[in-house]
Amino acid sequence: MATNGTLTKLATHFVNAILPLGDIVGDPALFKSYLYRLGWRVDSLPPQYSALANDIADLKGKLESLINDETPENVAAVIDSVVSLIRAIQSINVVPVEIGTVDRDEFLESFKSIFLDLFFSDYLLAEFPEVFNLARLLGVIDVSSESGSDTRSPFRKVKLNLDRIPAIIDDPLKLPLFIYGWNTSNFRFDLLIQHLDELFSTLGVTTYIELDDGRALQSLVPGLDYYSPYKLVFPLNLGYVDNQPIEFLFELIKWPPQNGNPAGVALVLTLPLDLAKAYQFTDDLGLALISDSATSLSVGFVLEADFSLDVLTPFAASPLPFTDKLGISFEYKPTESLPLLGSIEGSRLDLKGGTLAFDILPTTETIELRLRLVLTELSWRLKVEEGDSFIGTITNGNPIEGSVSLDLQWSSLHGINFAVAGLLEWIVPTHIDLGFVMLESFNLRVKPAGNKVPVTVQTSLTTALGPLDIVVRNIGLEAVFTFPPDYSGNLGPVDLDIGFKPPSGAGISVDGGGFKGGGFLDFDPEAAFYFGMLELEFQDRFTLKAFGLLNTRLPNGQSGFSLLIVISSEFTPIQLGLGFKLNGVGGLLGLNRTINIEPLRAGLRANTLSSILFPTDVVAKADRIISDLKQVFPPQEGRFIFGPMAKIGWGTPTLVTIDLGLVIEIPDPVRLFILGVLRAVLPDEKAVILQVQVNFLGEINFERRQLKFDASLFDSKLLGFNLSGDMAIRLDWGADANFLLTVGGFHPAYEPPPMDLPAIRRLTLSLLSGDNPRLRLEMYFAVTSNTAQFGAKLELLASASKFNVYGFLSFDVLFQFNPFYFIAEITAMLALRVGSSSIASIKLTLTLEGPTPWKAQGTASFKICWFFTLKVRFNKTFGEMRNTMLPDLAVLPLLAEALRADDNWEGELPPQRHRLESIREAPELTGELLLHPVGTLKISQKVVPLNVRIDRIGNQRPSDGREFQIVNPQPEMTTNKPREAFAPAQFFDLTDEQKLTSASFKDLDSGVRVGDAVKLHTGYAAAREVQYEVKYIDSQRDQRLGPGRGTNVFDVDPGAFNTWTLQGAIAQSELSFARKRKSSLAPEAVAVSQEPFAIVNSSDLQLFDELSLLGSEHAAVARLNELVQTNPGLRGTLQVVPAFEMAA
Repeated sequence: MATNGTLTKLATHFVNAILPLGDIVGDPALFKSYLYRLGWRVDSLPPQYSALANDIADLKGKLESLINDETPENVAAVIDSVVSLIRAIQSINVVPVEIGTVDRDEFLESFKSIFLDLFFSDYLLAEFPEVFNLARLLGVIDVSSESGSDTRSPFRKVKLNLDRIPAIIDDPLKLPLFIYGWNTSNFRFDLLIQHLDELFSTLGVTTYIELDDGRALQSLVPGLDYYSPYKLVFPLNLGYVDNQPIEFLFELIKWPPQNGNPAGVALVLTLPLDLAKAYQFTDDLGLALISDSATSLSVGFVLEADFSLDVLTPFAASPLPFTDKLGISFEYKPTESLPLLGSIEGSRLDLKGGTLAFDILPTTETIELRLRLVLTELSWRLKVEEGDSFIGTITNGNPIEGSVSLDLQWSSLHGINFAVAGLLEWIVPTHIDLGFVMLESFNLRVKPAGNKVPVTVQTSLTTALGPLDIVVRNIGLEAVFTFPPDYSGNLGPVDLDIGFKPPSGAGISVDGGGFKGGGFLDFDPEAAFYFGMLELEFQDRFTLKAFGLLNTRLPNGQSGFSLLIVISSEFTPIQLGLGFKLNGVGGLLGLNRTINIEPLRAGLRANTLSSILFPTDVVAKADRIISDLKQVFPPQEGRFIFGPMAKIGWGTPTLVTIDLGLVIEIPDPVRLFILGVLRAVLPDEKAVILQVQVNFLGEINFERRQLKFDASLFDSKLLGFNLSGDMAIRLDWGADANFLLTVGGFHPAYEPPPMDLPAIRRLTLSLLSGDNPRLRLEMYFAVTSNTAQFGAKLELLASASKFNVYGFLSFDVLFQFNPFYFIAEITAMLALRVGSSSIASIKLTLTLEGPTPWKAQGTASFKICWFFTLKVRFNKTFGEMRNTMLPDLAVLPLLAEALRADDNWEGELPPQRHRLESIREAPELTGELLLHPVGTLKISQKVVPLNVRIDRIGNQRPSDGREFQIVNPQPEMTTNKPREAFAPAQFFDLTDEQKLTSASFKDLDSGVRVGDAVKLHTGYAAAREVQYEVKYIDSQRDQRLGPGRGTNVFDVDPGAFNTWTLQGAIAQSELSFARKRKSSLAPEAVAVSQEPFAIVNSSDLQLFDELSLLGSEHAAVARLNELVQTNPGLRGTLQVVPAFEMAA
């Protein structure tokens, strides 16, 4: 039975390691011998060194007192003695006379650091050789041979690198590169196997290093012409058959560089036939082997330099010769529990054993490698009197005890079952009832930070006090190991701070006095983050819910705070009329917070909005709510969010409810968000036919001129069948105008524009529960400025063993409205398959166009295995021809009306640069328009594009012209014509391919500008004599001087006047023209002009004629059509290209 705690044991090891120093500084011969190990030749022993013997004797005595009586006072005494000894060593400034003045600093540095490293490494090698060799393998101990110098002999240098331990835990994959040159051309395989051989030897495992003859790898990779210089061999003798030894052989061999990759390592296992055997290396450590192989075999595992893993077997085209598994496991089973942290009488953590197992498991297609670590009965004991009085009250002063087993697994197919990103953390539900308290979970956490490694063992517990239910989170024991580089720790090379860890949070629920509910308060000191919540209900009349998040440190370590508060209340419904009722209200406020739209949009499918809008059961869902709020509303300095919430219902009983939130983010760029959850149960909750929940999110970004709306079905059913799918709306009204609406996605041939669209799920109805058999109906509908799309798919899958039946019927349709026309791609198939390969199938591919007449063309095929396929092609036209054209539309009256509309007339101010006046806000006028004397008048409409030939207007043909222009306005118009965004499909005939691929909107001429402010110039400013008058506000002075004597008018000095003008209050204002104007030295503003298009000869890309360079693609295409109609011989000889593509 262990008798001492962690601090006492570490102190004991430190003192035992440093004790030889007392003998060395007390004996000149030993002092000389030990310094010779460091390459120094001395004969004298200075008094400053021999005085260290007294400090070591004092430390030894205090340690004996601590071992006999482990009290805080004795612990403090030992720590004080350790610190005193290290300071005494560090303060030495005298060197033996033989060293001389030249090497004085080098000697002192050796004695104060390397000398101490040598003591600790000698102690580890003598008492814990397995730890010493493991430290060498991990680079914590470096051993090197130094060549020496003229004044110093060659010596063996030992360096203790305890400060590397946090980095090893933080990112262990960097270790092979740092120590052995992994993934480089200088990979030191010889050093790796040397360290492994030494480690296994100290563990009692027989290993040896020998020359590699190449046969092991060549048996797995025939033709491999490679020999590793050395290999590490690990043989296990399993016995004898016919006087011949049977061995289980491990061989670690250097894998040759291949395909440009540096060298790796290969582990080759030579296995005998079916075996199951156990070996005991020491009293505590054993090994077990398991294999059900029917014959002996070899199998290899190659770890490439990029950490990819390959399996080598001589049975590449055949099943492996073992059907269950091949495994090796090491079992650690001490006779007594091993204390890991704490003290025997106080809080502590013990381990009763563990197993490390490596298994090779055959699957149908590949081999699975599985590594498993089991920590058996990890037990803990928390002394609550080490904490605060509140914890002592709820536990009645009893210690909190429990145990748990941790099972950690890694699989080459499924990955690891815990995350490693600078953090090792295991959380295990326990639900241990101690009578006075319930232990809900066990948490072991290791989180390196700098040169520290905090190790935390904590638990969460629940208990009851009268009407109160209490939850305490993360109370436990914490040990912080620090590795200072100068031996300044309380244990020399290590600084250990161990003690009680107070809870990070507490929750209380109440049920009494008419109130029911509870609250929670949590604190994360490392993140400087507070979180609080409250939920109370009073006599079924109303409920109140509140959340608060406070960060006292901004991102990137900035000073400041960030606050988020969400409050909601639900109450007895208030009738609003027309069957609507108000069920609740709420609000949201965020200071130094922003809205992160991406997790909010992704959370539509995960029901993230339920954590923001009127959440339920907030105490139980605290972890999810805090996680969602932190992701959706992250801190950002200088941003503020606020907005109201409402819960509205309809029907009696309530059939439809909507939780709605409006959130505004300021300052510029201002963003407006609409959050909502729509729920409907029809016809009622007792007989549900349709159950729908739609989570939706809308965003309006005024700076970018964008509207986004997304919605997702969540937990919805129709007649008991699952219903899912997404919808989206996008509208851009800025420079790159665009529009689309989709429910369930798009036509397969349509590539949506880059409008920040998430992956849209088809609107899906699962007609069977489960995935085998599967019967599913999918559909979609989409409208863009160019297209209308619709499609559906019915899919069937049923599997048995390796066989399955798969079939589907799908169609995708594009619509045109004038004349009414559609084209549908229809596909149907039914197949009997093995996996995804068809044994027999029948398939139909059909393109259907119509109506009036109908056209059908396609292929029907019948297939049996791989040797017989029958295909039938068809092309049929049927039905009578009908006129589906809508009547033509007169465009000119619509255009004239739009040009006369007051809203389409706008006065534009001239450029600011040369104006000598300022403009005040004008009063609102009815029927009149204010124009600046040197400004311009803009007249712009959105009915039809001008100066370009059109084919249609909406779904109708124009009856009174194909091209519309405004000519000869008075006064004269400018060349800078206004432009508006027009949808090409509404005005031009496009092919189906063009509808799916062309831009939704293009800027085309829409009106005229009258007046050109650029050509108008004002005269120079008129000169004026400037004088100023001095007045004194002093009535007595005025009476004394008499009438008229107090007025003085002076001329202004020009230099003074210019100085006052440039340095006065107006000029210094941030709003002044002098501050806001563009510098005369600034470059010209970057502007993007409208891309011109050209009609060129297809043979040489030369411009066809001087009129063939036009301002838009549609204008160029219209003129090309006119040229071909006039001269059919030009067909195929001309094409339209962007102007930059034509030949110079």
